[in-house]
Amino acid sequence: MRSWPTSPRRIFPIRWLQSRRPVRTVAAQVPAVVGAGAKDASGTAHPGLPWLGCAVLRGDGATIRAVRSRALGDPAVLVADMPAVAQQVRVYADYLAQVRDAAEERLVYFAVSVLGPRKAIDRLVGSLPLLR
Repeated sequence: MRSWPTSPRRIFPIRWLQSRRPVRTVAAQVPAVVGAGAKDASGTAHPGLPWLGCAVLRGDGATIRAVRSRALGDPAVLVADMPAVAQQVRVYADYLAQVRDAAEERLVYFAVSVLGPRKAIDRLVGSLPLLR
């Protein structure tokens, strides 16, 4: 059983700050990180948000690939990636087919989210700067 940290780290290149897919992927795989939903005074529902802190770090494509590769080697770390193909197709089945047919070394990654014990995450991303 994995031990989840109190402060995960995520890496997003600048052009992917708008994307919430890696965050949602982590929440789907580790539902305990999402807090309860809320209703406002008008009765409108608002979905729960991840209660863990999140640092957005800067990295180019090569850095994202390297972090992803190293993180996959650590069984205590959850890795959720965003291949470029995810933004090139509109139908999820097409995305699955394109990823299935591509060799891993040919995939380009726009973002990666890593969640795990703080020491393991710090070893992966400790030298990367915050995105400002």
